[in-house]
Amino acid sequence: MIGDPSAVDSSPILVPTTPDEDLTLTKPEYSVRWAALEVIMGERPSLPSDIWAAAWTCWEIVTDQLPFPGTDSAVPITMSIIEGKVPKSIQGEQMSQIRGLFRLMTSCWAPNPKDRPSVEDCLAEVSRLPSSIPFSPTRLGLKIRSTSLSCHPAPTRYLTSDFKGMKSIHRTALEVARSPEDQLTAANILFVFGRAHHARGEYQQAEEAYIHAQAHFASGGDPAGRARAFEELGSVYRTQCQYDNAEGCYRRAKTMYACLKDDLGRARTLCGLGDVYRAWLKCKEAEEFYQEARGIHARSGQDRGRANALLGLGEVYIIQCRYRKAEEAFILARDVCGDDLGRANALGGLGDVYRCQRKYDEADKAYRAAHTLHTNANDKQGIANALLGLGEIYHAQAKYHEAKTMFTEAQAIHDQAGTD
Repeated sequence: MIGDPSAVDSSPILVPTTPDEDLTLTKPEYSVRWAALEVIMGERPSLPSDIWAAAWTCWEIVTDQLPFPGTDSAVPITMSIIEGKVPKSIQGEQMSQIRGLFRLMTSCWAPNPKDRPSVEDCLAEVSRLPSSIPFSPTRLGLKIRSTSLSCHPAPTRYLTSDFKGMKSIHRTALEVARSPEDQLTAANILFVFGRAHHARGEYQQAEEAYIHAQAHFASGGDPAGRARAFEELGSVYRTQCQYDNAEGCYRRAKTMYACLKDDLGRARTLCGLGDVYRAWLKCKEAEEFYQEARGIHARSGQDRGRANALLGLGEVYIIQCRYRKAEEAFILARDVCGDDLGRANALGGLGDVYRCQRKYDEADKAYRAAHTLHTNANDKQGIANALLGLGEIYHAQAKYHEAKTMFTEAQAIHDQAGTD
């Protein structure tokens, strides 16, 4: 049994003999923290094990943390390597900016050395990554497209001074909610608060509002309202890269919608789960979620929901470098979506596809078309995304002055949004 070192008498290498205070070397040939699985198991270091170690070095540079930072003991580090406990997802805003690089690192930690990329593969992948230094928040951090992005845009009043007046009126109503019937009034008010706070980037307040809303919906006997609250709570967690919490909320909402036979609600949560698994780089599962959601929306004649599922699929295909499939998904999303914001997102996705293939003229046209539609929709985040895409293709073509202009404009939009 691997989990019991004492039961593996013939393989003492499973437990390093070096004292815990000396983690630099367990043998002259390798270091514990950076050692690949096969090296831990007794094989000689090789090029694939060097690829494994190089990924950890990259991890150190990006996170400013050693591999397995939670312990200074060789035994738990060794067991973590044997059990495959390497980073599986990107956590935090800064890590969300470099998903492509993170995907490459995780591929270097494949348990089977034959499944790891070669040096040539690593160089090719790195050459496809944006070479500009990301700033916060960057395009990559903003490319998660939630199902609410084009289906339920936040009312403008949430983002203006009218929100203060609305908030005061609703708080007064909330204070007088006492009877079971009023429980639903309170729940709906809290739900509105949650959407408003989410739209304004006030995530803690949004989380609290949705948690209280689902409790009031439960007390008032409204399972559909409770499912909606959990769905939106999942979106709040997903926006903050709290993917474990997001998955739990989406799955809970999905179960409730299934019991209510609400196929459209279930489809929305499937797209949410697709977003989560895509962020975890679990592309197979993400694709399955998006495809199931796409089928439901297609049968229901819901073009917006179908477009959102296609947008998610396009993003998954980009991660997998399946550019033809990604292009097809984004073109179909553009054609079936009935609003400018959805079409703009599809055009931005097409820009990404063309940029990854170094088709810079096509990418330029797509990003500029997206910029126009985002401007018409007054979608500042989308405008900034389009500007960042243009900056990336200019930078790739050594047009540094134009690239700087695009990045500066995008940064100004983010700075302004942060002070609104």
